[in-house]
Amino acid sequence: MNEIIHINSYYISSTLHKELVSKLKNYGYKQHVYIPIGTKKHYGKYDLENSKNVKITYSYCFNKISRLLWPIKILKIWLDFKKVYRYNSNQIIHAHTLIVNGIIAYLAYKKWKTPYIITIRNTDINFFLKRSFIIRKIATKILDKASVVITLSPAYKDIQLPKFLSDEKYNCLKKKISVIPNGINDYWLENKFKISKTEEIPEILFVGRLIKTKNLKTLIKACEILNTNGCSVKLNVVGDGTLLKYFEKRRYATEIHYYGKINDKNELIKLYRKSTLLAVPSFTESFGLIYPEAMSQGLPVIYTKGQGFDGFYPDGFIGFSINPKDPFDISDKIKRIISNHSYFSENAYMKSSDFSWDNVAKKLSDTYNTIFS
Repeated sequence: MNEIIHINSYYISSTLHKELVSKLKNYGYKQHVYIPIGTKKHYGKYDLENSKNVKITYSYCFNKISRLLWPIKILKIWLDFKKVYRYNSNQIIHAHTLIVNGIIAYLAYKKWKTPYIITIRNTDINFFLKRSFIIRKIATKILDKASVVITLSPAYKDIQLPKFLSDEKYNCLKKKISVIPNGINDYWLENKFKISKTEEIPEILFVGRLIKTKNLKTLIKACEILNTNGCSVKLNVVGDGTLLKYFEKRRYATEIHYYGKINDKNELIKLYRKSTLLAVPSFTESFGLIYPEAMSQGLPVIYTKGQGFDGFYPDGFIGFSINPKDPFDISDKIKRIISNHSYFSENAYMKSSDFSWDNVAKKLSDTYNTIFS
């Protein structure tokens, strides 16, 4: 039986990775998920979810000190992985980040010639690759030996990744890059909703952590521009973070409702359904599940040009890309969506099914099988 070895340091922090492993069960693979962790408190907190043909290994192999000394952390993970991993010839390693997980996959390839796949994420692009020339050299070696490289969006394939590679390196790499997004929870597609009408006063929805990179400040300015120019809108803000109190204390020329973090999907879906569109003008983003979630409820979306969600569809089809630094651009795109809302809403509703886990797992399975064959 063919086996997928997932090296995934994000498995604990996001449920989407568990959903992926669950969907891949349908394709007849054995799966071993290796999760390096840096604190013992994770033990017992998470289900070990071992089942037929799925093995989950939470491995406490580094601590806070070695985490700060990055090369030591990588060495500790590698030494631990060699103890856990059992080689056979019917295996593929899927490293779910380029740098931390990808280095382990690269070392495994050098030792056992195990083929591997890399998924490039926001942290890789906007932290590690920007960090130093040495890390970019390491990344180039990892990418060179990978059988397949996955980006979560066209923007990362066509815009972000080329910034860090020479033209020659990128042209060689491009032929083995596949765009495979994350999937959204089945709940959203099982409860798809068509908006039949918009509110008398359009309601703009923002969902995300209230931190600088999510750029709520510029969205508020865009709403103020609309309100002072005869196009009344309200703003609903879902999320918590270090800037929540900052925003709550201030007064703006826009009616704003702060809902804090909402974990209950039934509560969140009510807000989606009462809103007119979703706008999240993040400075950096790898994908953003909130966009297809909102689309499943008939919401057009506004997203950042050249970042996570950009490139899946032509601009002006399910919404618009924007310059996150320009509130006038954001306000203009909001106004254009409101003026032709039914068109954007229908397209968003229809295309949300593209992001089902069934579709994503099928694409990944096809990718795995090309390597196995």
